Order: sequence, then structure tokens, then C-alpha cells
Amino acid sequence: MRLTATVLMLSALAGCAIQGGPRGEGEARNIATMRGGNPAGPELSQFLEQATPGSAIRLQQSLWGASAEVVVAARYYAASGRPCLRLNVALQRVSTGLTENRLACRVEGQGWFTQRLVTDALESSGRE
Repeated sequence: MRLTATVLMLSALAGCAIQGGPRGEGEARNIATMRGGNPAGPELSQFLEQATPGSAIRLQQSLWGASAEVVVAARYYAASGRPCLRLNVALQRVSTGLTENRLACRVEGQGWFTQRLVTDALESSGRE
């Protein structure tokens, strides 16, 4: 019984290792250009260039709607080498107090892009 369980576990791990092989050219290109991200726009981009953790800006118009407050939670370099920031975006809607977590990264020669955190998408799909 133990031998069977061990063999099944090793087979599963081997399958994961095989599927997680080298990235395809298309996938690497998507990562390099933040495909699926939204351009941050001039006002937010200017803020992101110099922002440090704890910095905040209130945007009258933004990617997320009117009157959004953006707070930098963390600044780091991604594995791709590009500068990124984890953002908390508070939307000023009547009685909701909704906050979204976002990622902002600068793509060389193209500017800042934002997108939803992958971990948030996974967490929300697990709650459904």
C-alpha cells in the first residue's frame, strides 16, 4: 500500500516537472510586455516612478473609476528585472469601502502597466 502511494506521488511530481519545462517563446513575450496589463496613464505613471512603500495618491479619474486612492504596499524587482510595485487601490464608492490589490510594473520603453494580482484571482475563484 505504501509503495503504491509513493509511486503515485512520484509520478505526479514527475508530471509537474515535465509540464513546468522551459517557457515557450509566446509566453516569454507576454511576460516581457505585461500583456493583459493596462497602461497606467500619465498621472499614475509619474507617481509610480518615485513612489516608496506607504506613498499614496488620490486620482479623480483612474483605471478603476472615479476617486480612487492608490497606496504603495511594496516596491521590488521582478524576476524579469523590471521594477514593480504592489498597490492597494481604495475605491471611494458610497458605503462599500472596496479595496483591490494590484501590481504595477514598468516595461522598458513602454511605461507603467497595472494588472490584478494572480494570487487574488486564485483566492476569489476558491471562494466561489
